[in-house]
Amino acid sequence: MLRTLSAAYTGSHSSVSIAPDGAWIARTVSLWDTVSGGRIRVLSGRRAPVDTIAAAPDGSWLVCSGADGTVRVWDPGSGLCLRTLVVPAGGRVPSVAASPDSRWIATAGHDATLRIWEAATGRPVACVGVEDRLEACVWHSDGVGVTAADAGGLFCFSFRA
Repeated sequence: MLRTLSAAYTGSHSSVSIAPDGAWIARTVSLWDTVSGGRIRVLSGRRAPVDTIAAAPDGSWLVCSGADGTVRVWDPGSGLCLRTLVVPAGGRVPSVAASPDSRWIATAGHDATLRIWEAATGRPVACVGVEDRLEACVWHSDGVGVTAADAGGLFCFSFRA
């Protein structure tokens, strides 16, 4: 074990993400220093509990979804919200993923929809529905595929910009 940061974390949250260079860990609405264990900053503007969080592989942004159905993109350097992705009502998003090249965000929704967003603008660029609510998504390492999961199985999709 490298380090225990248990004093820094309270509450029950199900998602963490680490900076590509290993300098910080994002959990709930805070960034934590991996060396000192101290809080670096709080992501401003998030009020509802965070369901999931992911860091861009280049470290330029974080994306998180919350219990209030919003998906927000943050600047980890300042802690400011860069943009809010507009998910239809009732579209709680239990999973977000950053593409390997940091250009795209995938969201898996309880509205049974996988969406792809342009990270720089927040513009939706692709959308595909399945039969049941989605619980997870992950980009393929080549950056042209996304796999999503629901209670019944896995769905693999290709994506080309």
